[in-house]
Amino acid sequence: MPYCYRDMEGDLLYFVHRGRGTFATEFGPIAYEPGDWVLLPKATTFRQLPESGDSLLLVVESPQPIRLCEHEQVGRHTPVDPTMLEVPDVVDYGWPKQDEYEVRMKHAGGHTSIYYRNDPMKVVGWKGDLFPFKFNVRNILPIMSDRIHVPPSSWVTFEAPGFVVLSIVPQIAVADLEAEELPSYHRNIDMDEVMLSHVDEDPGGRRPGSFRHTPQGVLHGAGEAYRAEFQARRKPGMRRTSTSIGVDTYRPLIPSVEFARMTA
Repeated sequence: MPYCYRDMEGDLLYFVHRGRGTFATEFGPIAYEPGDWVLLPKATTFRQLPESGDSLLLVVESPQPIRLCEHEQVGRHTPVDPTMLEVPDVVDYGWPKQDEYEVRMKHAGGHTSIYYRNDPMKVVGWKGDLFPFKFNVRNILPIMSDRIHVPPSSWVTFEAPGFVVLSIVPQIAVADLEAEELPSYHRNIDMDEVMLSHVDEDPGGRRPGSFRHTPQGVLHGAGEAYRAEFQARRKPGMRRTSTSIGVDTYRPLIPSVEFARMTA
């Protein structure tokens, strides 16, 4: 990005599936790597500077503020301890001086550019409680149970009016061999569901990068043949090995024409 950028329509939440780089923000730099969540509040001035090589990021834009979900029944520091959030510090980026500096702004469904004589990223300092931050899915502490399959609502990481964002990370499987470990066929009554398979420690697991959309009311879940095979090899202390990222929305999702072309 040879220009700076501000999204005036809402918060931006990035999940890094592949690639490394830096979000250079007016609050300071945020280096990112695979597995990172990066939250940029509405109107944050930034430049995304990816390193060379392949990059693939999931982007969620919300017109209402995105916040960390608080699982009140299990305590404020579960499943994400707020002390694990990485907040940037102001730096001098040392970029060459320019005659003018472009800031590209997104608003009302379109883009406008404004131009400054001063560098909008040259900041002395900041204060307040609206700031960008990042943390990695490795820092999520999974909620586990010996006798019941933990429902997806326990994996909500972020929430905003109209949708939630989930991080399903590796964990110890249900230990009681008489209890159900995999969910049977089920359907979401109120929400559409999309799921990104990020990584699987098991080479025979889900293919990293696969992306699934399940509309509300559609049955889905593990097939009976897989459930029987899984039950036959279950042992106490067995570990679930995949990391998946999900977005569940109350409004139905409509795949774009571009996405349909990609999957045709």
